[in-house]
Amino acid sequence: MYVSPILMSEIVTSTPKYMRYVLGNFTPAEMVTDGNFLIYSVEMGLLTIGVLENLCMIVAVMSTSALHLNLRILICNCCIGFILMAAGRAMIAIPLCIAHLRDVDISSHAWCFVANAVHHSSADSVCLSFVFIMLERTAGTIWSKDYEKIKIHIFPCVFAFLQWLIPMSMILGNYLDRANRMHYFLEYPHLPCQVEYLTPSMFIITIFIILIGFIASVVGMTVVYKKNISKYNAREIWFTNSNLSERYQISENIRSTHLLFPLLLLMLVFSILSVAVLVYGGYWVGVMTKKPTRFEEVVKWFGRGGEAAQLFDIITAIYTISFPICAFKCHPNLFRRLRRVIGWNSYATKCEWKQNWKNAEGVKRKLDAGPSGVQYFYFCKGERTENCGVWVDEENKAIENYDSNDRLTGDVFVIEKMGIPVLGVYAKFPEEKEDKRLIIE
Repeated sequence: MYVSPILMSEIVTSTPKYMRYVLGNFTPAEMVTDGNFLIYSVEMGLLTIGVLENLCMIVAVMSTSALHLNLRILICNCCIGFILMAAGRAMIAIPLCIAHLRDVDISSHAWCFVANAVHHSSADSVCLSFVFIMLERTAGTIWSKDYEKIKIHIFPCVFAFLQWLIPMSMILGNYLDRANRMHYFLEYPHLPCQVEYLTPSMFIITIFIILIGFIASVVGMTVVYKKNISKYNAREIWFTNSNLSERYQISENIRSTHLLFPLLLLMLVFSILSVAVLVYGGYWVGVMTKKPTRFEEVVKWFGRGGEAAQLFDIITAIYTISFPICAFKCHPNLFRRLRRVIGWNSYATKCEWKQNWKNAEGVKRKLDAGPSGVQYFYFCKGERTENCGVWVDEENKAIENYDSNDRLTGDVFVIEKMGIPVLGVYAKFPEEKEDKRLIIE
């Protein structure tokens, strides 16, 4: 009678210990090892924090005026990807934790396939997000003259759609890729949510698409940044009748790049770590399948339940947490906006805006709330004596029901009363090259 090497290697005792790639009769509780359960618990805790952070980031991003609406939509789409990725992992981890604690499997192959599809498509969407953010910033650079004032929202809608269509297409391709079904691994004792439903060929295709997307993102963002710096430093944009909104758009392109480059670097770091774990896990799975007699060595370095491979999930969970933290750190306006939304404010009662006011006629602003249109504050100097020292509308009429002690004192413009009514974007007029906008959020 023929006995396979795998069976010979494991039937040394009447009660073999569970190992992910050996045969035997194991209960659901045994198939989820203590190490698996501990890692799942830590992962769920990290993902819970990550989901809360990404929800806060969505609130902060959508309520700020420091970034163009099109860019805000795409950043929020990325945050939604993180949230759905966490949801997919929860759909996998919770049934396995219940199996370990209650010795009962409540999952099915259909449920776990859907869970894996949600997780993989969301992860791929997050990885591709910077490609479409780069394309949106490219559009903002090409049409910088009109991009800020003309509401061209077709770009983020199409880009957000493609950001999810591509991963969903890969999931469909994975489902149709029956020739590469991993029947070999299904022969071993497993629970449905312990099966990796992504086929080898689709895994390679996914890595290739993400790699090409990352290279395109880095190259594209670098070109966009240099182009905007070149425009910003050009003499004609400051000393001709260039559109003021074009200057604002170019400045925003540069500031947003200072936010996006660290986020792109963060993705690179975690991608390298994730791929390293996958290569490490793939090596030991290959050892186990080709040389079953080395299963004790595999247990030592890979774990009975494949615990080493779960480092990939921990890295992904840490990335989910790190993304909003990096964004808040690199763009302080977002963090200030979040603090205001949640009521955690420590702002001064007034704002002092230091600027070179020597050649200025006054200040103009566009408020987030309140009267529509642009408001002006003319300085009382020279021949200007009417409606100066107060905020007026575009028809030079004083703003009604607005009591303000805003004033110019030396080289400081003082906004006396801070609060929701004064939130918005402020600029000196006429504007000079070294001037900066004031954004109150």
